[in-house]
Amino acid sequence: ATAGDFKPQEVANFFWALARMGVTPEARLLEAIQKHATATAGAFRPQNIANFFWALAKMGIKPPASSALLEAMQRQATATAGAFDPQNVANFFTALEKMGVTPEAGLAAAMQKQAVARAGEFQPQNVANFFTALAKMGVKTPDAGLLEAMQARATATAGA
Repeated sequence: ATAGDFKPQEVANFFWALARMGVTPEARLLEAIQKHATATAGAFRPQNIANFFWALAKMGIKPPASSALLEAMQRQATATAGAFDPQNVANFFTALEKMGVTPEAGLAAAMQKQAVARAGEFQPQNVANFFTALAKMGVKTPDAGLLEAMQARATATAGA
């Protein structure tokens, strides 16, 4: 099989498994998968994006801010933001933060909007991870609606 034979879910699952095993792919494989993922970014679903970026971050791989992969995946994440579940929102932003990536303004706005829309589904860990990532990215004042929704969710899950 070649890198071009991998479907987006297979790319994400393969890299997730490598990361869980503590294995960093050899340079040739990494380059081939990154090129393939860039070319097929439009087919990546939210969970594929979140898992792939989590794996890259876990492996310590940091694509340059101007990389085609990063640009393509941020575009796809923005386009599909309405389908991200709370765990994917939190995991994707945690991965971006660990990679030293500040999300594009459109992506940040779309993910904050999605977090507000699905605030009632966020688990405490999702709330904590998402806000930790935002804070480490240097976000000083999150969207007012996001702050209100997440504080309400934290209050509800704290049993108050």
